[in-house]
Amino acid sequence: AGPGQRPCPERTHQKGNHVGYHLVRIVGGLFAAILALGAISSHAAPVVAITSPATNTQFTPPASITLTAPASDSASTIAKVEFSRCTTLFGTATGSPYSVTWCNVASGRYRVTARATSAKGVRKTSRAITVVVNQPPTVTLTAPANNSTYPAPATIQLAAATTDSDGKIAKVEFFRGSALI
Repeated sequence: AGPGQRPCPERTHQKGNHVGYHLVRIVGGLFAAILALGAISSHAAPVVAITSPATNTQFTPPASITLTAPASDSASTIAKVEFSRCTTLFGTATGSPYSVTWCNVASGRYRVTARATSAKGVRKTSRAITVVVNQPPTVTLTAPANNSTYPAPATIQLAAATTDSDGKIAKVEFFRGSALI
């Protein structure tokens, strides 16, 4: 409803035969009751949940992320499942398994949802998952110089230069082969 307008109230219907009503806004601020006679059946919303990837899964940019969201409806078939981040739609699947690949995802944290729509037009949105796309840091060994030699036994000073374009460096560890030194 726009400024100064009230939204149309709508009576909740239950399964079975009964009389229901809807109020409809008419030009000039008047309302009219529309009487609905006969059988009105409620239709439960579809069931949908993102099962892959798990929430907080990390990817490296530019990421290609495959999302899967099984969906079902007890009274109808599923027409489509739409995948979005915030309100931006990035993919639609129209057949089971309901899966899309979101391509070229830049660094950031994203809340992603799936919305299933039944063949009868009833919609349900999944709980959001968080997807993390993080550029890994870079590290360069600065000391000792490449191909340096030392007489045994020797104490060798190690140094490294690091950068992280989308975060900060928490620590630097040095390894000899797979052994932490």
